[in-house]
Amino acid sequence: MLHAMKSVRELDISGDGRVSADELARLCNPVVLLAAEARVRCDAVWTAAEGRLDANGDMDRQECWDMIFSDAELGFILGRGDVSKGGAILRAMEAVRALDVNDDGAISEAEFGRLCAPQVIVAAELRVVVSRLWPTLTASAGNGSGGGSGGGDKGTASMAPRAACWAALEGDLEAAFVLGRGDAVAGKAVLAAIKTASGGASKKGRLNEAQFADLCGPQAVAAAEGKVAASQAEAVAALGGTQAKKKTSKASTKAKDGGGGGGGDGGGPSLTPEEKAERLVAATARAKARAEERASSGEANPKLPRGTRGGGSGPFK
Repeated sequence: MLHAMKSVRELDISGDGRVSADELARLCNPVVLLAAEARVRCDAVWTAAEGRLDANGDMDRQECWDMIFSDAELGFILGRGDVSKGGAILRAMEAVRALDVNDDGAISEAEFGRLCAPQVIVAAELRVVVSRLWPTLTASAGNGSGGGSGGGDKGTASMAPRAACWAALEGDLEAAFVLGRGDAVAGKAVLAAIKTASGGASKKGRLNEAQFADLCGPQAVAAAEGKVAASQAEAVAALGGTQAKKKTSKASTKAKDGGGGGGGDGGGPSLTPEEKAERLVAATARAKARAEERASSGEANPKLPRGTRGGGSGPFK
């Protein structure tokens, strides 16, 4: 699993060649772990199917899905121990043709690897959440009664108010967990960004199940994740700027306090550490010479200049 994580650079998400403490913590992220475990199994399944590949190294799309559904371990992994849920996730992937991205009727090794891509897993899990929420929404909406236009459209029999759809998503912990890639708090932030971008708070009307699922489609999720990440980066930059201003203010105050007073040098410009050291050595030498003269004449307790005995305040402290 660790080799699988390394192969797709699951930790260095910033791409700067370094791994921060937050990036290292991704080793414990449920979605990262799930994707890595799925990748290990996918590699084993594809290798075992080598004899079923065509001359291009591809497999017929339907044959490939039959192979996928026949592998109970893959369903167990994607369902986090629940084979039934794993099967539902796989069916959600199949429904939107998550693997055959070029729509040529065949699955290549690279396309097969999308089974364990985090963004593909998240999109499929969200569709499973929608499927779970939908019956309750349509039941509470009266199966569209009173909202139709009398045109006999079959779609009106399974529609729910847009506001109710958003409320269901916002109140569902699993939806937040999936959107946040294992972090429900982050998921709620992503969902709020999706809702804002789609005008969900102000739009009226009713949705069918497909439209409900599209509220959190892959593109909407990716855009919202980018917006949340940008907002977090701005917040960090603002915090850093505030701290830098505080440090600059403190340094300025300290310079003003130390530059005007004077220990015998007339309150001139601030001294460098080297200049201060030279002056301190010279002053100490002079004090020592005076002390020796006083000692020879019988004087006691000679006084050293300020800054040479830990007390006082001045340019030599």
